[in-house]
Amino acid sequence: MTRARALRNLVVTFSAALAWILSGYAIMLLFNPAVGFLYFLGSFTICVRLLGVLAEWLDHN
Repeated sequence: MTRARALRNLVVTFSAALAWILSGYAIMLLFNPAVGFLYFLGSFTICVRLLGVLAEWLDHN
C-alpha cells in the first residue's frame, strides 16, 4: 500500500471518528442527556481504539 493511500485511510478514519463523537454530543444536547452521554462515551472509546489500531497498522507498513 502506498503512503498516499495510508494517509487517505487515516484521514477517513479520523473523520468518521469525529462525526461519531459529534453525533453523540448532538443527541446529548438535543434529546436525552443521559442516553446521549452514554452514546458519547461509548463512541469515544470505540473511535480511540480504532485510531490506535490504525496507527499500529501504519507503523508496520
